[in-house]
Amino acid sequence: MSQTIYVDRKFIKLTCEKKQLIFHTEEGQKNSLPFRLIDRLIIQGHCLIDTYLLGKLSENNITTVLFSNLRASQMAVIDSQQHNNANIHIKQYHYYQHPALTLQAAKRLIKAKIIRQYRLIKKLQKTQPQHRKICFDVTQRLLSQVNHIDNAQNDAQLLGMEGYAAQQYFSAFTCLFAKKLNFTHRQKRPPGDPVNAMLSLTYTIFSTRCTQALSMVGLDPYIGFYHKISYSRQSLSMDMIEPWRPLIDQFIYHLFKDKIITVDMFDHKGAACLLNKKGRSLFYPAFEHEMKHWQKGINRMARFMVRELDAQITEQDIQHESD
Repeated sequence: MSQTIYVDRKFIKLTCEKKQLIFHTEEGQKNSLPFRLIDRLIIQGHCLIDTYLLGKLSENNITTVLFSNLRASQMAVIDSQQHNNANIHIKQYHYYQHPALTLQAAKRLIKAKIIRQYRLIKKLQKTQPQHRKICFDVTQRLLSQVNHIDNAQNDAQLLGMEGYAAQQYFSAFTCLFAKKLNFTHRQKRPPGDPVNAMLSLTYTIFSTRCTQALSMVGLDPYIGFYHKISYSRQSLSMDMIEPWRPLIDQFIYHLFKDKIITVDMFDHKGAACLLNKKGRSLFYPAFEHEMKHWQKGINRMARFMVRELDAQITEQDIQHESD
């Protein structure tokens, strides 16, 4: 069974021999792993990579992700070989040109996200009675917002509803963490506290799985429906992650609650708070354990998107528009 391999050691060198990934340590040790056992390779920080290896990884359907030690959101993704059905791309581009269709798709994503936010806060309020009042008030506002999503007439209105829901959600979610974590609001660039650092890191790694799932079914991860096209942004991957954010948030909550991740596992570099190597050694296995449950759902979601394109955009539509 293939798996995700994390490389998080300074000055290690990666090469390949035949169909094996070779690890060369600074001390001269050499280890190998067959390509058939690797689904994706995630490299953190300083690492020497044989350029020939990158091509071989792609040839063997292995996605490679390169992370910066300084910024969790700074990464490069080298995709595995993609789906070869160009007709899916064509349908996706035609779908993008229909605002009514993209708004409908965006509403489904945001409604699912807010429902999960509602369920998470309602579940967690039972564990912390001292915050029951604010959690109760927030769940009522989130539920009300869900009922208004279908009334959004355009992208701007939907964006405003999603933004309001996020503001309400985090006003309750932040209360559930220990004061020493200094988690008072969602802060992205840079994350200034341990919880924000974990949220940003996990969202980023999760988005690479979304990109891989989309590419596997022939979708272009850069052409989104809720997140519009922007240079170098994988907008459809960002769309895909939206309903999963509350599940990721719950995962992060339990990492801190169960003391798997603790405040001493973070370093501060300027305004940025970053998970250190000890923390990463505990986080990556925990994340992969959760991904065993999440991956099937991500794959189903990608396949649903393809079915939606097939249902809404026919060959006659494409031919008519080209005429």
